[in-house]
Amino acid sequence: MWKALLRDGELVGRSRVERLMRAYGIQGAKRRGKPWRTTTADPTAVRHPDLVNRDFAAPEPNQLWVGTSPICAP
Repeated sequence: MWKALLRDGELVGRSRVERLMRAYGIQGAKRRGKPWRTTTADPTAVRHPDLVNRDFAAPEPNQLWVGTSPICAP
């Protein structure tokens, strides 16, 4: 958080950021040996259907489009 503030041009001390984060219960992402973890997935969330059955290889150009819309072929 401190480095992000510095990048945005906010000149603030590291200890002040640490104190405010502790007061508001904000924790930084873990590094060094552990993967980055900033959010926890919601287990009750509805997942989007797998429209291509995890087959992302198209036989020819413009035959398989993957995105938020249904599979489109020109």
